[in-house]
Amino acid sequence: MNYTTKSIINHRSIWNYLKKEVPVEMVDSIIEAAMAMPTPRAGQELSVLVIKDDAMKLFLASLSGDNNWLAQAPLFLMFVVDVSKSANLSIKEDMAEIRNEDLTQIMHGTFECGMAMGAAVVAAESMGLGVVPMESLIMHPEAAKLLNLAKFTFLGAGLVVGYPAGQTKQKPRVPLNAFIQNETYQMNAVE
Repeated sequence: MNYTTKSIINHRSIWNYLKKEVPVEMVDSIIEAAMAMPTPRAGQELSVLVIKDDAMKLFLASLSGDNNWLAQAPLFLMFVVDVSKSANLSIKEDMAEIRNEDLTQIMHGTFECGMAMGAAVVAAESMGLGVVPMESLIMHPEAAKLLNLAKFTFLGAGLVVGYPAGQTKQKPRVPLNAFIQNETYQMNAVE
């Protein structure tokens, strides 16, 4: 097993952070890793909001159920499903085939959001940073308003990032044989 695989398997959510800013170069590298992930139909229907402002993080933490780690961490990355890019292009170029007439593009953007966040987790942890993914702001109207989201954009998931102030226990996982399904889904494998 190589270093990257071991690092992924040893992931732990970090709930306490040092008051130490994450350097811009590291933030850029994390976002570049996220951006490099595959995208459905090369849509690139994703944007990442980099949030460092303490007041904004505190307000977002209050909207998400008072998640103290969000307010405490120096960095919060909000992954936004951004269908506005293709919607604006389709209007500009009069390309009806990529207009937002169904949920397909939103589903593609959501898939892209998950792929990008996974890469961001791996990139951040490879730099010695701790993370905790958050889904509690998804589709939250007050958060969307605060973050000034445009038409055809939706809050995906957030990623709290910072230098760990201590270590946490790894959350338990189901046994591998309950996770793997061969060829077809089998209910008895997950019981």
